Amino acid sequence: MLTQYISASPGMEGPTGLTAAMVAARHDRPYALEVICDHVLRNDDAKQLAVDRILNTRSIFTGKTPLMICAEARMFGMCRTLCTLGARTDIANFKDYTASTLAYHKGWKNLGEWLQKTRAIGPNGIKTYSDKTGEKKERLATGNLKKAVESGNILRGEEGMKLGMKLLGLEDKTSSSRATTPKSPGSRGGSPSRGNRSRTASREKSPLSPSSPTRNRSPSPTRQIAVAIPQDKQIILDNMMQANDGGVPEYLSIIYSGDAPPDTEVQEGMTAMIRASMEGNVEVVKILIKQGADVNHVNKKGQSALMWAAGGCGTVTIGVILLKEGANFKAKDTEGLNAQAYATDANNEAFGDLLMAARMKGAIEAVRQIENPTQQEQSISTKEQNANKTALLLEKFGATPLNVDDGDYDSWKWRLPGIVNRENVEEEEQLSSDDTDEEEYKRRNSIGDRGVVKVRCCKVSGEEWSGVET
Repeated sequence: MLTQYISASPGMEGPTGLTAAMVAARHDRPYALEVICDHVLRNDDAKQLAVDRILNTRSIFTGKTPLMICAEARMFGMCRTLCTLGARTDIANFKDYTASTLAYHKGWKNLGEWLQKTRAIGPNGIKTYSDKTGEKKERLATGNLKKAVESGNILRGEEGMKLGMKLLGLEDKTSSSRATTPKSPGSRGGSPSRGNRSRTASREKSPLSPSSPTRNRSPSPTRQIAVAIPQDKQIILDNMMQANDGGVPEYLSIIYSGDAPPDTEVQEGMTAMIRASMEGNVEVVKILIKQGADVNHVNKKGQSALMWAAGGCGTVTIGVILLKEGANFKAKDTEGLNAQAYATDANNEAFGDLLMAARMKGAIEAVRQIENPTQQEQSISTKEQNANKTALLLEKFGATPLNVDDGDYDSWKWRLPGIVNRENVEEEEQLSSDDTDEEEYKRRNSIGDRGVVKVRCCKVSGEEWSGVET
C-alpha cells in the first residue's frame, strides 16, 4: 500500500497531531513500523537520521513521541520494538516528562525502570538476556489474553475469590514463624557435637517429649493472617461476582500480571474494555481503567468502548463512568457513525439521552444531571417516566398513537378500541315490563349495529389514567 503513496511523507501529522508511526505503535502494529522505517531507508538520503526523526517526532498537541504513548498504555513489547528501531528514551514532552517518568506516574514500575536503564536503543543497541526473555513472556501473555477476551471465561470458586481480592488490594498475607534450633558452639551442619549427645539422648527419653500426651503440641510453623475486608470493598466484590455468574473474568488475571497490554485486540476488534462495556459490567470497567485500559482506544474499525456500550447492553452507569474518564463521544468509526448513532440503532433511549445531553451541554454537565440532579430536574425526569409508563400501558391495550401538533407542544391522542361484535354478545335478556328506564335504554343501544365502539381520549397522563372508564 505504501508504494501507491510514495510521494507522501511518513512523518506527516494528521488532524489529531498523530503521525503514521504513532498510530501504528498505539495499535500494536510492529510490522507496520518496520515497513515505515524500511521505506524511509530506501527513499531518504539521510537514511538512519530520517528514521530517528520519524520515531522521535513529538505530537503538536501533547508533545508525546510514539514511545511515550506506548509507555502510558503499558505496551512493554512495543516499547522494546521502538527502542530497537531507534526511538530515544531521553526526549521529554511539553511538560518535561520523559517516557520513563510517564510510566512511573501511571504506576508501571517495571516498565519505567527498563526505560530508564535500557541500552537496547537503535540497531547497534545492546539487547540483554532479560530483554529476550521478556519478549517471549509478553508474546505468551498476549496470546492468552486474546483467548480470554474472545471466550469470556470466568474464574469461579476459590480461584475467583482470590483474584477479586487481589484486584481490590486485599491479597492475603502470610507470615511464617518458623522455629529454628540454635546451634551449639561445637556443632557442624546443625548436628549436635559429641559432648551434647548425652543431653540429646536424655531429651528423647524425657516423659515430656512431643509424643507424650501430657505435653501440648507446638503451634504450626506457618500461620495465616485473616484479612478483614472493608464493607465498601466487600460490596464491590459481591457486585462484580454477581454480574459474572459468581466469578471474575479470566482476562483480569492476565492484565493484572502486567505481562500483556490491557488494550490487546482480538480479530473482531474486541478488547477487554470493549467487552466489559458492552456487557454493562460496571465494576470490571472500573478495574480495567485502574489497570491502564484506555477509554478512548479505538480498534481497527474505529470503534471505541463508548460505541459498543451504546450499541450493546451498556447501561447509563457505564456511559457515566466512560464520560467521567474523558471518553470522546464525538468520535466516529470508519463508517462515519458516532456513539449516538449506535444508541439509536439499538433503541437504547436512556444511553442516547445521556449522549445527547453531553452534546448539548457538555460531558461534565451531563454526568452531573445523572449523579446530582436538582429538584426541578428530578420532577421533570419523574414526569417523563410516568408519561412513558402511560404510553406503554395504552399500547398494551391496543391504543394507536397519533403524533399531532397541539399548538405550543406535541401531544398524543389515543384511540382506545372497545371491539364488541354482535355475534360475540350474549343473548340479550328480555326487557322487563318496566323498560322505560332511560339508562337501560342507552346501554342497550350503545352497541349492536355499530359493531365497534371507539373512544377518543386526549392527553391522558399517568394520574388521570386510573380514572378513565372505557
